[in-house]
Amino acid sequence: MVEHREVSRYAPKIETVFTLDQDRPFNVNRSGAQWRLSVNRRYFESKGFFPDEIKGAVYLEEERLGNEINASSRFAIAGIRKWQDIGSDNQKVAAFKVVFERLTALHSLEQTDSQKAELARKYLERIALQSPGPEYTDQLYNSLLVAGLDQSVSPEAKAVETVYSNLKRKEKIEGRDISPLDALVSPDLSLTSKASWFEARFLPRLEFLESQEKRKKKQSTQSSEDEQAKKQKTQSPTPSPTQDEYEQHRGREEKGKGFPIFIINPSFTGYWEEDSYDLIDERTGKLVKSPTQRIKTATGIQQEIIESSKRTISGNSGTELFSLPLAPGFGLTREGLINLKNQGIDAFSDTEGHIYLKPFSNVKMSAEVAASTTPANFGINSTDNAISEQPLPGEITDELLRIRSLSMDSLGKIQQWKDSIGKFFKYPADDKVESMYAEVDNSASRLIAMNKIKLLDCYLAREFFLAGLKRLDLQDVSWRAVNGHFIAVSQKDGTAHISSGTGHAWVKIRVQGERNWIIVDPTPPGDPVHQGEGAISESKEMTSQPLSKEDLDELEKEAGDAEKKQPGETQDQYLLEFAREAGIAPDRALEILTTLSEVDQLKDSQGRNILARLKEQFDRIIEKYTVIKQENLGLVEMSKGQSLEEPVSTLLDIRAGSFDPTGFQRKRFVEEKEQYYGGWDLELIADGSGSMNEPLGGRVKYAVQRDMSYLLHRALHRFSQEAQRRKLRLVTPLKIRSSQYMFRGKDVQEIKPLSDKFTLPQMSLLWEKSAENIGGGTPAHLGLQAVLDRIPPEESELLKNKKLLKVVALISDGGYDDHQRVENLIKQLEEMNVVVAEFRITDAQSLEQLPQNVAEKVIEAARILMPQKVQKGNNG
Repeated sequence: MVEHREVSRYAPKIETVFTLDQDRPFNVNRSGAQWRLSVNRRYFESKGFFPDEIKGAVYLEEERLGNEINASSRFAIAGIRKWQDIGSDNQKVAAFKVVFERLTALHSLEQTDSQKAELARKYLERIALQSPGPEYTDQLYNSLLVAGLDQSVSPEAKAVETVYSNLKRKEKIEGRDISPLDALVSPDLSLTSKASWFEARFLPRLEFLESQEKRKKKQSTQSSEDEQAKKQKTQSPTPSPTQDEYEQHRGREEKGKGFPIFIINPSFTGYWEEDSYDLIDERTGKLVKSPTQRIKTATGIQQEIIESSKRTISGNSGTELFSLPLAPGFGLTREGLINLKNQGIDAFSDTEGHIYLKPFSNVKMSAEVAASTTPANFGINSTDNAISEQPLPGEITDELLRIRSLSMDSLGKIQQWKDSIGKFFKYPADDKVESMYAEVDNSASRLIAMNKIKLLDCYLAREFFLAGLKRLDLQDVSWRAVNGHFIAVSQKDGTAHISSGTGHAWVKIRVQGERNWIIVDPTPPGDPVHQGEGAISESKEMTSQPLSKEDLDELEKEAGDAEKKQPGETQDQYLLEFAREAGIAPDRALEILTTLSEVDQLKDSQGRNILARLKEQFDRIIEKYTVIKQENLGLVEMSKGQSLEEPVSTLLDIRAGSFDPTGFQRKRFVEEKEQYYGGWDLELIADGSGSMNEPLGGRVKYAVQRDMSYLLHRALHRFSQEAQRRKLRLVTPLKIRSSQYMFRGKDVQEIKPLSDKFTLPQMSLLWEKSAENIGGGTPAHLGLQAVLDRIPPEESELLKNKKLLKVVALISDGGYDDHQRVENLIKQLEEMNVVVAEFRITDAQSLEQLPQNVAEKVIEAARILMPQKVQKGNNG
């Protein structure tokens, strides 16, 4: 029997919050009826994911979690338990369940929200590009993910190809042709059914692959033991000394191999940065640090850390000054700094946030590092856009011109250029590396030579990427060429190893106005350093923990309580609560709730969810208002400052032998309220004239207007709630309010007073008044006069000083009764800095696009709230 998953019609919402106060990428907890998904964005950034890909990961996890918590029957909860119990103590089985859950969530999003689905697909495509581990099960894992994205699959091992083909073979079930893979990724099948498919069809094949893997390992055991014995005889390596100038890679270490220089305990995979450079000579490929970058001073610890993120880096120190590898957002802890001093090792820092260690002798060192609780704003805003006379090949020039012409932001263009390198170039085989460098180094034009041989390793890919980035001429972007390590997989003992074989090169960029650097790795696919990045051992941590037994017990109890209700009672408790609180009949409550559900899914002409677009814009505002501002406190020593202000003083102190020169600006965190709006009002003036009761293009005009009203009031209310929830962390209080008036006949009525609330009774009143007493003329001036009359003197002053943003949306489907008065009132409001927008319903298209058009205006107006916009206005 094929069962379908059961989801409550008015299911609880998932509140998603971004936090740094956790070690895992996702955490889920429940408080009462509210579920919260907390996301550690920095975790994804440390793996090199772009912002859009991170959004996709979040949407995917929201959908995956929603598919479980929205289960509305005890049968469905039993299915979740059964699914969780399968292989609960087997990491590989758990990982395969995760990939099926992700693909199910993707297909579910494709049915409900194309915009979210597109970003979720981007995230999964990025994971599918990762090199699988060497084991058969790793190859199968990657094949299933690639197949789920409708891409061609070509497993490397014959055993994997056989298993994959078997899983794709269709079977006749209840008159339908369906394969095990189709069943396991279907958004329409219950977890009870999926658990049966998984146990009966998938597990036996997985066990077959594991047995084949054991046979293969048995044959290679002796050679592995010989290799280990050879390693043990090798002297422990020491870190390479730091360099202010760096020649692009000239040799080839054994990628993915080598005795560990450092051991990280517990493991943390991804990018570990050692050093960065802000200048490059295109003629020679040499990387250079600017004078400010070269300055190193005594390290001081100021930032608070996340306790759960603590790691220990240990290894042999050597005797040279070297850079300590750090994952993004990580730094020395206070205890780590003290411990280093006790080991006879001095610590220094630069303006980029790097930590340099100078041992007095070669010792077995240990340093404690951890992630900070706030994003670090390291690095001067410098951009080297100097271009040599080296010409670029025509096809590359054409590609850069294409990217420059795209209507997208700088980050989008950078991602396009990164992807282009992967299409134009390949990663060299081992026996091609020496000749590749010989040809590039001996050529009059390095860039022409690279394009001719069509091969790039990570160092040359970085060089070519930077050449293109400069020619894109993105004035709001700073870049750094980074040297460091990439750790693809953890060791079996739970540690991570940094060795000569993990050495890697990449670029990081920062867009003007942002604090975070974004990792951009343009290396073509095939770099052995990434081998195993997509291994099963790394997959499970990219999803949240399964629902706890307590959570499932609570869900089961709620489902049981609902099933015990008598036939005469409603099957949805929320419907009864809505009706009771709004003071209306359940039938009317059902009509409103159905409309609200449809409103939440409204899409614009490009297929994008309107509510999601509004939320995204509001989230940006909240994030900007949460950023802590700084105040200059004067010139101090570099160990106490953050940015170079007086280079002459610094240079004199350095020449005098000082290791802690003056001339640096110290800043403190303050609230600069004058740079921010303190509130935002949206006031809707709706048309209640007789013609609004007429159909147009298949829908009655007042109903579309009503839906538009629900959409905006609900969006503003959610925005207000988030601002209130974050109020202690906002730079300045941000109050968001909305109101609605309706004019009809010779009168105007206030349907929703100006407030940050949108209560259930107000939802009910809006429904009632939208269709009540429709008739008469179009006295739009009465609505504008009502808005004007209700602006008290203190708010008028706030508007004048740009401390309050007020947007008025005037809707009508015909000529105004008094056009001149409307024009005069609009002029009066605009002179007070009120934004007034008129929306005319003239035909079926303008009616259909009314929610989209008003929402677009709201999004456009909301951009004014951004701090940099306000600052520009105040300075003007």
